[in-house]
Amino acid sequence: MWYRRTMSTPTSPRVERLRRLIAMEIARIVDDLETRQRFLIHVWSKHRDRRPFIDTLYNRWKTIDMALLCELDSETVYPVESFFRELDDFRMYISYTEDMPTTLTDRYAVAVDVLREYAEEALDGLGGAPAHVDVVDADGDESHPLLAFDDAIDSENADGGEE
Repeated sequence: MWYRRTMSTPTSPRVERLRRLIAMEIARIVDDLETRQRFLIHVWSKHRDRRPFIDTLYNRWKTIDMALLCELDSETVYPVESFFRELDDFRMYISYTEDMPTTLTDRYAVAVDVLREYAEEALDGLGGAPAHVDVVDADGDESHPLLAFDDAIDSENADGGEE
């Protein structure tokens, strides 16, 4: 994976659970953005539909109770807040862009790179990334049957459709 695991300092179980849940959310968002990139841009290209983008960017950061966030130290909160601010900037761009697919592809790639850097800092501050569970098929290959969009996109392009 693109992130590294670090050891966290001992804290209360409640704070540790919060740290793990926030770390899981950050890792999920970056992983989803990387995994779904081709599909999301294809949907934008064909249908100008923003919903899949917005769904991928969904997070709970703004819904966390302030009293609970106060239990985290500021060195933990600063990089996490920075990640979610960058994510909000990307959400605003996606929500209102009229860019063509090529420009969107370029901006998407830059945004994911920036978000990955912010995510690494946030995950380090949270004590490291959560363990990643890989589902494997009978041949031992990593399996993502529901995310196998590339085959459908490739066959559509072969039939004369545009990407």
